[in-house]
Amino acid sequence: MQEKPQHGFTLIEIMLVLVVISVMAGLATIALGPNPHNTLNREARRLQAVMEMAAEEAVLQGTQWALALPERGYQFLVFDSDKFAWNEVTAKPFALHQLDSAVSLKLHVEGQHYDPEAGERLARMRTAADQSLRPALILLSSGEITPFRITFRYDQLDSIVVLQSDGVSEIELIEGMVN
Repeated sequence: MQEKPQHGFTLIEIMLVLVVISVMAGLATIALGPNPHNTLNREARRLQAVMEMAAEEAVLQGTQWALALPERGYQFLVFDSDKFAWNEVTAKPFALHQLDSAVSLKLHVEGQHYDPEAGERLARMRTAADQSLRPALILLSSGEITPFRITFRYDQLDSIVVLQSDGVSEIELIEGMVN
């Protein structure tokens, strides 16, 4: 009796093809390198999400939070009303975040306060104690945020990403081109 020839692939042949495909995919990923648009969007979306979480924490805890902008990054602070001082938040994702080396951000804060008492209180909180990290914008326990506009840029790229809020509305992300 004659044996029928077997059709199909052996396990070793299939594994060899998978290894070759994996190596080629890895090389393609390395060759493409980082995408500046993705990096810019990732950094802006991360800050947007963390700011929204910090704003929620401020409301839930009944405390004042702030965003500080140390060199090449950002850090969240919480106000200690007993010591009248800003303390760094070390819990992730609020801890110090270093930006990608090609990404820069510029903050523009609206200088108008409609309530004079609140304006004075915010001014005292901004200058509280002798600290290395100063609040750039404040997230109040009432749910309000200092009105701001943060512009993210990637070196040698014509596009920008902007985060902004009027202080009461949600934090908005806008993508655009440099004028």
